[in-house]
Amino acid sequence: MLNKVWYYDLKDRLFRRYNTEKIQLKPLETRNFAREERDKSGGPGANFIVAWISEFEVNSPIIEAVMIRTKYNVGISFISTGKIIKKIENRNNIR
Repeated sequence: MLNKVWYYDLKDRLFRRYNTEKIQLKPLETRNFAREERDKSGGPGANFIVAWISEFEVNSPIIEAVMIRTKYNVGISFISTGKIIKKIENRNNIR
């Protein structure tokens, strides 16, 4: 279950919370939290932190950031794969 999504700017300041309620995801279901290309608010080193919870032992979800830009018929894109930065056994500790 997707619990919270936070967006931090390049100076590690919480800039935005993307969801306020828990979202139950089915297998292979996807959620999108997007920034518009012209949104420079987080800066070039912005980060998303995703908190998820499960009542049972499960595989970690696949979290990826995708950047796509096209201009003058030239495109550039890349994917950044998320990593677990902290595992909390007691889900009541997630803020």
